[in-house]
Amino acid sequence: MFSNWTFVNPEAGGSTDASIVEKADHAFFFTDTISHSRYYQFMKAIREKKVDFAYIHGVNIEKNIRDIYHEIFDSE
Repeated sequence: MFSNWTFVNPEAGGSTDASIVEKADHAFFFTDTISHSRYYQFMKAIREKKVDFAYIHGVNIEKNIRDIYHEIFDSE
């Protein structure tokens, strides 16, 4: 469903380079799992590159997908 997306596993620690947002159109933070340090690391890159971002949370996958859809397509 999200074949062109990059998912950053919250257990990856600091090994994921925040520069992956350079090619992103949107970034979504799953607030239930991201650490503060990882959040700030990615937010720095997101602000520098002016990437749109939003937050998702909870275990309701269908709701999260709807939220992502609306964030991307209702903002165009």
